Amino acid sequence: MSNTELMALSCREFADATASAAPTPGGGGAAAYAGALGMALVNMVSRLTLGKKKYADVEAEIAALLAEGEQIRAALLAAVQADAAAFQPLAAAYALPNGTDAEKAAKAAELSVCSRRAVELPLAAAEQAVRGLEIARRVAACGSRLVISDAGCGAALLLAAVKSFDFTVRINLGAIQDKAFVAAAEARLAELLRRAAALEEEARQLANERLL
Repeated sequence: MSNTELMALSCREFADATASAAPTPGGGGAAAYAGALGMALVNMVSRLTLGKKKYADVEAEIAALLAEGEQIRAALLAAVQADAAAFQPLAAAYALPNGTDAEKAAKAAELSVCSRRAVELPLAAAEQAVRGLEIARRVAACGSRLVISDAGCGAALLLAAVKSFDFTVRINLGAIQDKAFVAAAEARLAELLRRAAALEEEARQLANERLL
């Protein structure tokens, strides 16, 4: 199955493909899909808030958050396919011969290049998910109370996505030869994890306070 077909699958088919022996969709794709679902829930709360007289004072803000949330959802869905595409050259690099010193050096160099791409993608997706959590926190604070539990659920899924991206980043760092890039990626990842956990906690508390 090519990566371009992944988003054409039904929910059941995607779950079956993930559970199969095929390497893709894997952790990165599943993380991106979870994040997209989390953002979708937050966007649903925004849509069900718009047009309600009770929330007229936040109408413009919610509309803007919804527009950005839809961009994030689209980016995370695109990351499902991008993750699968990035795995293909990485798998090919791991299959390169390494019988001689020259072959070993060439393989290591190719692995470094492919691994860097495999790191950059989930890091970027994690940043999208963290921005989604910022939106979730605000929607939990001022969105319709009738569906406020969905804002909390959405935040939980977005946090799960960031935590999952942590694994997909770190497994590929060891093959990267640029140690300055590795150190920067580790620091960036740590900050994203810290920020995501704090935002999800705030969103959860806000949603809990407003549950009917």
